[in-house]
Amino acid sequence: MFDVSGKYYKIVESVHNDTSLKVAFIIHEWLTEAAALADAFPPNDRFMYQLSYTTWTETTAEDREDDVETDIASWLPYDRDGLLLLVGADASLAELKDAKAYEISQAASAMIYEGFASNALSIGGTETEYYGYPNKTNDQANLVAAYSASLSPSLPVDWAVPLWCVELFGSETWGFREHTPTQLQAVGEKYIDDKTYIQTRNVVLQAEIEAAVDAAEVAAIVWTDTW
Repeated sequence: MFDVSGKYYKIVESVHNDTSLKVAFIIHEWLTEAAALADAFPPNDRFMYQLSYTTWTETTAEDREDDVETDIASWLPYDRDGLLLLVGADASLAELKDAKAYEISQAASAMIYEGFASNALSIGGTETEYYGYPNKTNDQANLVAAYSASLSPSLPVDWAVPLWCVELFGSETWGFREHTPTQLQAVGEKYIDDKTYIQTRNVVLQAEIEAAVDAAEVAAIVWTDTW
């Protein structure tokens, strides 16, 4: 990890193409050191650093890591165009498919990690209110554990679990808000529904990528963050 002008960066992955001998590092940017140390996802921004025509070996990543920090001007946006630069203008259909499949998979993961909304706290009330819930890896694990606990048949009458969430259309403040078993289960069901929907979209698009017969069909496959 290294910092530049108050932002924090870390090489999180290496990508190489054996055919064209092109190598790239994937770099994540965070605004705080704590977020960088926790590998918070999604990061504030993502970049690529390309090493053209470099023979890939087991030590390439380690040998060239310093170049990333000293050559920031050469960083590329981490997006579809950046991925296609890695495989090259003369890329084969298989290489284009690999780049597109990776792009779609990353977009699906980012959408899952952005979180989800639920009106579960309205259950038992007179007004419908929506709250946003974080959905990073730890958040998912905590929610699954709380959801499982809420299914116990021997819970005390006043049993409740505080979940970290934000009021979406009111004060927009984050805080721990207590959820009854029924409310907690509604949050868990919404989490499962949304995640399943996103994963299903990813599977459908991956099948379209596999079935594409030329570069134009591959390029036409895009991920949109809409429901």
